[in-house]
Amino acid sequence: LQTAVESAVTARIDECASSTDAAPVGCPFSTYVYGANRSVNWSIATYPTVTISGASDSFEIEGGLAVYTSTGESGRTTKGSDTIWERGSFAIDGEKVTVEFR
Repeated sequence: LQTAVESAVTARIDECASSTDAAPVGCPFSTYVYGANRSVNWSIATYPTVTISGASDSFEIEGGLAVYTSTGESGRTTKGSDTIWERGSFAIDGEKVTVEFR
């Protein structure tokens, strides 16, 4: 179960990192960028550790790092990072595990 939840969390984080939003909806990292129509390029420097609750279908992730770059209308590039920490829940449907961050 641990491996399946870790794989599902990693896949969900990769999906979040493919977003160009400053604050991807339902994702465990975000930033603020000034100006309209500014896209953010995310990548994952370090994936978080996943700890599953023994008494429920919940988990906690911590220790990860998402990094980003964003280029404004003036051509100036901003770089930064955000720690990945969140709680969530998982569901098992047959052999498929899905996760949702809170």
